[in-house]
Amino acid sequence: NPTADFGISVAPNPVRDRLTIQNPDSIEINALRLYDASGRLLLEKQEDTTALQIPTTGNSMLFLQLETQRGTVTKKLIIE
Repeated sequence: NPTADFGISVAPNPVRDRLTIQNPDSIEINALRLYDASGRLLLEKQEDTTALQIPTTGNSMLFLQLETQRGTVTKKLIIE
């Protein structure tokens, strides 16, 4: 299912500087990637994490891609 989020959510959204990844089913996250609106990779982590420091400032839109053991989840983030 391409729109499945496997119960994973992010907060707050809109976000200023620190994002929390809520993963109630404890699905293993193998990789995390943060892209800007043009598709440029801003950040990549090869670890399971529950928090993320946002590396940009100002009003923008970013996409958080989480590669999990069940598939890939993409979340749209509004940056304040």
